[in-house]
Amino acid sequence: MKESKKDEEKKEVKKEEIEGNKLIMMIANLVDPVNSPLAFGPKIIKFNWIINAQKTGTIFLMFFLMVYYNNFSTGAWLYLSLHGTYGLLWFLKDMVFPDKSFQAKLTVVPALLVSLFLLSYWLMGFEIMCGLGDQNPSGKKIFGCFFLFSFGNILMMCADLQKYIVLKYKKGLIDDYFMKNNRNTNYFGEIIVYLTFAIACGRKEGYIMLICEWILFFGSRIYMKDLSLSRKHGFEKYKKNSYIILFKFFENDIFNILVYLMIILFVYWFIYIL
Repeated sequence: MKESKKDEEKKEVKKEEIEGNKLIMMIANLVDPVNSPLAFGPKIIKFNWIINAQKTGTIFLMFFLMVYYNNFSTGAWLYLSLHGTYGLLWFLKDMVFPDKSFQAKLTVVPALLVSLFLLSYWLMGFEIMCGLGDQNPSGKKIFGCFFLFSFGNILMMCADLQKYIVLKYKKGLIDDYFMKNNRNTNYFGEIIVYLTFAIACGRKEGYIMLICEWILFFGSRIYMKDLSLSRKHGFEKYKKNSYIILFKFFENDIFNILVYLMIILFVYWFIYIL
């Protein structure tokens, strides 16, 4: 009798997990321009064409806004150097070791939605150039932005390069080097990069916009990737030794939480209080 009750409880838990997974998958498919229910009609526009146009166009648009608003402040130059450089680095990455998921072709409606989504990343730059953002960042803020920017780009570029080279010669789980303790090092690096734009801008709208887009777009893609990895041999062991988006430095989760809290507090103290 006890065993049957336990079995029923397990079935209920499993049922709840399945229902939760279905909801997340539904959201993931909705925001995925390739598999979206809005993806009707002929597929004529490559995903990476839209992304590269926005990324490479950033440096030119931001400089145009500097001229238009006659804003050549330290804050404007800082933002131009950060976001502009990132866009060119992304284009270089796509030319040398492209992400396979961005090579798919899109129909007109998803392509337009992706374009609108990417345009929202220019919000922080617009705020800086029109004078709403931080025009005179301190030396330590400039240092902090470039330090985080460089670190984030290294993580993103190296993780994507590792994934490209490994998958070119073999299929399976990538669980070493940059991916050893973090299952999404590339996304983690990109989050750090975009965080520097929000710090440089210094306005809450940038942080709110980034958090919403990270949860909606990054979150859904990370979830679908983890679902795909779970079908590969050795995933359970890999999952125990890594986190989904952060690095797992220690086996004990409490120690890792303390490390990340200390890092966050130090960055905040260094940039805003010191």
